[in-house]
Amino acid sequence: MKFAIIDPQAKAFDRIEAADVVAAYRQARLDPMRTDHGTLMLLENDHRVCYVVYEFGFFVPPPQQHYCAIGERLIAGRALLYEADRYGRTVNLDDAIGIDVTWFKSADEVEIAIAAGAVIRPELAVNGEVIWAWPQPAPPEFAERV
Repeated sequence: MKFAIIDPQAKAFDRIEAADVVAAYRQARLDPMRTDHGTLMLLENDHRVCYVVYEFGFFVPPPQQHYCAIGERLIAGRALLYEADRYGRTVNLDDAIGIDVTWFKSADEVEIAIAAGAVIRPELAVNGEVIWAWPQPAPPEFAERV
């Protein structure tokens, strides 16, 4: 199957082939038991481009983390991209899909992009109340997991 790996430290976007999603996780150096999934974009064919990241990537202290963005979505650390059909099944990531990545050299550059409205600040909210926002340290209930 076809996937892509984003590595903000190397500032690299690489399309890869892997036998299955588990093999793709290994190539991306992601632990499948410590990940979070999201959707980057909807496609015209009712498919979507999705991504997988380290679940606590935004809680890593900014000087120790590397960042990039796809559209308004900030990504902390490596990401595995895949395509899902309308039923959520993983399918080949179409080579023709254009994915524009913005690379950041530092958390300060990310702050500039947020201030300009180009990137959305990651937040954790409960019932509409923001209880954490990047780049604050991890909340106590998450700090020991990072």
